Amino acid sequence: MKKKYLMEYNMIFANILSTILMFVCIGIGFLVFYFNLITVESFKFNFFIFFIFIVIMFGYLGIHELVHGITYRLTGAKSENIKYGIALEKGILFCKCGGDVSRKCILTSVIMPFIVLGLFTGIISIIFNLPLLFILSLLNISGCSGDLMMFCWFLNRDKDIKFREIGDSTTFIITTTEELNKKKFVCCKVKEVINKVEDNKFLKKINCSKESFIVLIIIGIIIVIDVILYLFV
Repeated sequence: MKKKYLMEYNMIFANILSTILMFVCIGIGFLVFYFNLITVESFKFNFFIFFIFIVIMFGYLGIHELVHGITYRLTGAKSENIKYGIALEKGILFCKCGGDVSRKCILTSVIMPFIVLGLFTGIISIIFNLPLLFILSLLNISGCSGDLMMFCWFLNRDKDIKFREIGDSTTFIITTTEELNKKKFVCCKVKEVINKVEDNKFLKKINCSKESFIVLIIIGIIIVIDVILYLFV
């Protein structure tokens, strides 16, 4: 008999894994530049370049979530169930699927940004000597701790499993015949067995928290001022 489990991510483990990935990426970056696999021409650093890089970085992270969403859609998720959002106060951009999806769907979706925006773009950046793209690919890989963590978890689950995200950055719903409450996991835990799913938090296609909206406005104003100073002063 199938049961619905309200699950919670182990954020301590996720943060530890993220830190490990960050140091691994720093090490890879050092080796790539040390052995001149990618060369960087000298340039004058200023705040304009810094803010442009920040904008590009956020755009790349946004593409990361878009890849999640596209993969969800291509592997069976309904378009109306896919939601995007930003919550800078929690340090996240997100793509959530509010409807039940298969094990194959979630496995493909969680790993695709790591492959496309991490490994593939990293290789392309080395072949064509694109330092910025290489740095962005490393940033993407270092931010894939949760994706890799859950990919490994779903690999060990029964094929009948169904996955659904809810309007919370740390919880999700699993429907399966597997007795999850009798098992211990490193990356997540069972909060409770539930009868139905109630989630009305993210109703819009694109969601932005008030805190994020304010921060984005401030960043936009700073960038405009910096561009003006760069061009006319």
